[in-house]
Amino acid sequence: MKKVLAILLTVVLAVSAFTTTAFAATTISPEKTEGIITEATGTDANGTSWELQVVDTDESTDAYEKEIGNNEKIADHKKIILKGSGNPKYPIDVTFTANGIKATNEGYILFKGADGKIVKIEATMGNGTIKAKFPSLGNFVLVLKEKAGSTEPPKSDPTSDNFTPIAFTLLLAGIAVSLVSIKKIRSAA
Repeated sequence: MKKVLAILLTVVLAVSAFTTTAFAATTISPEKTEGIITEATGTDANGTSWELQVVDTDESTDAYEKEIGNNEKIADHKKIILKGSGNPKYPIDVTFTANGIKATNEGYILFKGADGKIVKIEATMGNGTIKAKFPSLGNFVLVLKEKAGSTEPPKSDPTSDNFTPIAFTLLLAGIAVSLVSIKKIRSAA
């Protein structure tokens, strides 16, 4: 009987440890790893499709910050480059995959050309996308207008928040079963 209870106790502890580890772990948001803008495709003035790559840049945002107004915030800072080789005919219509962006967001892109001038580019926000027409490829920032009472750029939808209470309940159940099992083992001895 003691062996059966010991095996049962081991199984319960293993299951509770698994649920705690698997479901209560915090979600790594895309904003912390790759930013809001993650991918891009483009179509040049001739209608040719181009594969584009969005990369991080260590360029300072100071010059961009001078161009933004009140209630606006730089939400992402990237560089757009051409994947592979070729020579697109500019301007190029770019569609970005953008984590946390909704059609209700308002904003624009500030693009820094090769000459160092910063140009404002109108952007169309969609659910998870941003569309804009670039005069060439290079560094840019995404500027979002803050809504009344909001101080944070958009975040992607939480994914593991619903599992935390479930995992906690399972953990408590596992502890309760373990305590009962230990009492039975001690009383049987």
